[in-house]
Amino acid sequence: MPFDENEPEPLTSPDTENETLINPDEGTAPSQDPYLYDRLARINTGAADSFGHRDEVTARTQERLVAWDVVSGDNGLQLTPYQKREGRLLMEDLDTERLGGHLHVAAFCVASYVVSEDAHSSREYHPRRADRNNDDLFLNVFSSFGFSANRIHGYLNRVEAQLP
Repeated sequence: MPFDENEPEPLTSPDTENETLINPDEGTAPSQDPYLYDRLARINTGAADSFGHRDEVTARTQERLVAWDVVSGDNGLQLTPYQKREGRLLMEDLDTERLGGHLHVAAFCVASYVVSEDAHSSREYHPRRADRNNDDLFLNVFSSFGFSANRIHGYLNRVEAQLP
């Protein structure tokens, strides 16, 4: 299924119109349950059923895609729409449980792979290259997340082994 960045994401957008009008002068005060609104948000996005039971597959997919959006977006690596789309498809299929570790590290490695495979891109990143030979945005994201070169190198090898 192709993904259009200008449309809401199918897994994280609500499936209702949410046009409920609330009159503050009517009814009773909201519940004092501190997790009420978190539970309602999970139900609204499909990550939980109406009883609040978590749907692990949907929740994990959403977590992977959020990590991808954080790393690849305008405040991160500023990837092209093509690169974002390709990376998003790879992140959906990535077995992050087998990789072990942090989702942002996996997203960073997928971005490095996607950029290096894009024939129309001159950007490159690999942890074993000198900083002067790596893309500046990759270096900025690398330092802002506090990644270590050894961790990225090992993770990059495991991620590339899973990718087509």
